[in-house]
Amino acid sequence: NTQPAEHVVKECVSQAGNWGHRHPPGSPHLPHRQPPVKAAVCVQQLAQALEKLQAKNSALKSANSQLARQLKDSKAEHAAAEAAVVARDMVLASRQEEVAQLKADASSAAARAQVAEQRSAQLESGRS
Repeated sequence: NTQPAEHVVKECVSQAGNWGHRHPPGSPHLPHRQPPVKAAVCVQQLAQALEKLQAKNSALKSANSQLARQLKDSKAEHAAAEAAVVARDMVLASRQEEVAQLKADASSAAARAQVAEQRSAQLESGRS
């Protein structure tokens, strides 16, 4: 039976409403309706439909679990990427502090060198 499980359920339920209400042959009521399916056949069809729905449900649960794992992995990757960015920012800030300190040291050394040159020039001029 290749009908979707949902269709089988609807069909059996609609036919079950006619059980015990057979109209005599040639009756003008429900002229296009076929004789109702026997209850045993409907029960079998419903059992098959239930199996299909359970299989579909199982597949959906499995897919849902897989998506949940992927989401968890993605969140972990995102957290790791954020941590890496924070670490890089800290390294960058540290290097910027080092550069600022080196510039200050260089500026101080240049100022001391200039003072030393002036003193040296004064001493030279004082000797002559």
